[in-house]
Amino acid sequence: MGFFVEKRNNLFLRFFPFPEYLRMSAVGIDISDRSIKYTAIKNMGGDLRLKNYGYKSVEPGVVEKGEIKNKVRLAEILKTVKQSLDDFFITVSLPEEKAFLKVIDLPPVKKEKIRESLRLQLEETVPFSPENIIFDFDVLEESSDGWKVVFSAFPKKIAEDYAKVFEHVGFFPVSFEVESQSLFRSLADVEEKGGVMIIDFGKTRTSFVIGEDGFVKFSSTINVAGEHLDKILSKGLNIDVFEAEEMKRKNVSFESGKDKLLTNILPVISVIKDESVRILDYWQTHGEEQSSKNKKIEKIILCGGDSSIPGLTEYFSYYLKTSVELGNPWVNINSFENYAPEMERAASLRYATALGLAIRSFDRDSFYD
Repeated sequence: MGFFVEKRNNLFLRFFPFPEYLRMSAVGIDISDRSIKYTAIKNMGGDLRLKNYGYKSVEPGVVEKGEIKNKVRLAEILKTVKQSLDDFFITVSLPEEKAFLKVIDLPPVKKEKIRESLRLQLEETVPFSPENIIFDFDVLEESSDGWKVVFSAFPKKIAEDYAKVFEHVGFFPVSFEVESQSLFRSLADVEEKGGVMIIDFGKTRTSFVIGEDGFVKFSSTINVAGEHLDKILSKGLNIDVFEAEEMKRKNVSFESGKDKLLTNILPVISVIKDESVRILDYWQTHGEEQSSKNKKIEKIILCGGDSSIPGLTEYFSYYLKTSVELGNPWVNINSFENYAPEMERAASLRYATALGLAIRSFDRDSFYD
């Protein structure tokens, strides 16, 4: 499921098969309020390898809560990204907090009529004006009662703004995709069919994603994240925010007991933990609305900049009563038997969305499209 910009018909979502010549390499660009992360993946005889990756900071006021506020400045930053790449056909993330995702039951209709059936009930399905959105869907299952589909909608204006900025810079967006799908493609092992929950610790927000069998079925975000940890440490220790962020990365540990650093950040981590508990409880009691299988969450995966804090997986596992592990964004890319990517483990946790975007064009991820 992906967003595709086509000027002849304004903006709409549809499945877009990648041209064969693009499958030798692919670029994913993940934009958030405070950073741009990009990865380039190349196909070497059937093995996917990391070709290039990078990070650019985005200052406050350029992108806020997923909306572009300063197109000129964002274009300037993207031009520096473009200088680092030799592939200009790209797949781009769209902000999770602006997306709407819902599993919908439809009556029996011909498969080619599903889109029209969804279009007729947009007004009662989405919390936006139907004329101001773009949407797409994936079929989850078919039965004698009809269809169960996962429906995704996004504000048209925001998607158009992203498309215009990229095109102005000289990129060619092949597809746009909501972050949750890219994360799931990157971190959920294709060989595992059970329910998976992903917690993504971002800079300005934390995202929660639940999926199974290759499909995202639930996502939500809260505006509590790494930036809040930095500010609390800065205030509590009387140091500047940049020093606080560095100290957080190097010295905070849940394994060290009740030290001063941990005491400062624990209230923020607890908010994220409590929201995780609430979402898990919701899924266990209402998950049948999302899937007839209602699979139990077998595993929770942590990713994002602060997910590698020592002892954090054990902390969440204790309170969530579920297996928790750090994500492996390479699980659907390469087995490591003959290749070790030139990216540290902690760094790869920040690039999970960008990697998921990049591998979208290759056949091995077709189970997600």
